[in-house]
Amino acid sequence: MLFAGWFNYHKAAPKLAWFQDVESMLNHHLAGLLGLGSLSWAGHQVHVSLPINQFLNAGVDPKEIPLPHEFILNRDLLAQLYPSFAEGATPFLTLNSSRD
Repeated sequence: MLFAGWFNYHKAAPKLAWFQDVESMLNHHLAGLLGLGSLSWAGHQVHVSLPINQFLNAGVDPKEIPLPHEFILNRDLLAQLYPSFAEGATPFLTLNSSRD
């Protein structure tokens, strides 16, 4: 990725005409928006939807379910539902989310 950045900045830098082309700018901004939107949706699924559904499936009264921001701020709360969260991002990055 570092090489790609160097290459695009030094060897194949876009010309001024590229920035003035509306279609190129539209494609560039749409790619960024769709990429960030996908990351946001994935974060919502992991940190909001899945824990709340886990509580609902366990029969917890909806009024007693913690607010969504509490799952993000309190790692222990999320670790009660998904034990691998207690170890941080290591199980996710090593593709080993099962507990021994």
